[in-house]
Amino acid sequence: MTLASFSVMLMVALPIVMSYPGGPPEGSCVDMFPSGHAAIAQKGAAPFLLEINEGGYYTPGKPVKVTMRNTSEIWFEGVFLQARRASPSLNQNQALGNFTVTDNELKTMRCIKRESAVTQSNKVHKFQKQVQWNPPEGLKDHIFFRATFVQETKIFWVDVRSIDLEYRSPQVQNKNNNNKSTATMPTMQTFSTLLIMFSKLLI
Repeated sequence: MTLASFSVMLMVALPIVMSYPGGPPEGSCVDMFPSGHAAIAQKGAAPFLLEINEGGYYTPGKPVKVTMRNTSEIWFEGVFLQARRASPSLNQNQALGNFTVTDNELKTMRCIKRESAVTQSNKVHKFQKQVQWNPPEGLKDHIFFRATFVQETKIFWVDVRSIDLEYRSPQVQNKNNNNKSTATMPTMQTFSTLLIMFSKLLI
């Protein structure tokens, strides 16, 4: 075998044997499939969930907390998370917004735009991780979060989805917050009226 032949075989084999412990390549940004693992995705429901803290809504300027966690004793070594448009009639392949990561076992990743995806920074076993998603200005479409979870090189689940989140304008959000802060607390006048009525009943 010549040196040139060996070099060609090595170049072909490397993408197959690599499992990307530091996260997927940018070429995986669209399909989010771990192509370097030389395996097919697991079938059936994934033993992982994407949980959202915002009750089905997002508002520009207000971060959304996204929790990635297991539903059994199965861990994940790798993860690939993005926000996408929910409507099939729109571009569902674009990663939206950006993420804030404070956990040293995770890191942000560029998928066209900076920090538009989250992935692992090592192969430590993980059971629950939380990140923050920041909606971009101008976005008003329904969105959802999509993830790939990797337990080990040849065991992974793709297209794990969160619930859909609906756009809520800052004005509506502020109105709801004001309504909560001015909940029907009895006033001094109400107490006085009730006291007078009660006194008349005793006479």
